[in-house]
Amino acid sequence: MRIEPGRIPRFLRLRNGRVERKLRERTERVARIGAQEAPGTMSRYIDWHIGQGPRGLEGVITCDHPATLYVLNGTRPHLIRPRRRNGVLRFEVGGEVV
Repeated sequence: MRIEPGRIPRFLRLRNGRVERKLRERTERVARIGAQEAPGTMSRYIDWHIGQGPRGLEGVITCDHPATLYVLNGTRPHLIRPRRRNGVLRFEVGGEVV
């Protein structure tokens, strides 16, 4: 039996090979967790794919929601004003209207 060291990594990195399948499973799982943790409708904007990067295969998770950066990085303290003229803010916390 002869083992060629360069062939093993190439074999593992074949399209739909073991490494890609594992990477696909892990990327999908992380994207699913992100969708579960995302506020409001943001989970609908989360997508993932496996692509070829500069150092081989990579799993990429994206979110195209307009407020993504605000959720990830936060915002400076600011006033929140009601949209309607009645001067009252209304929102839900734990399923109850506040």
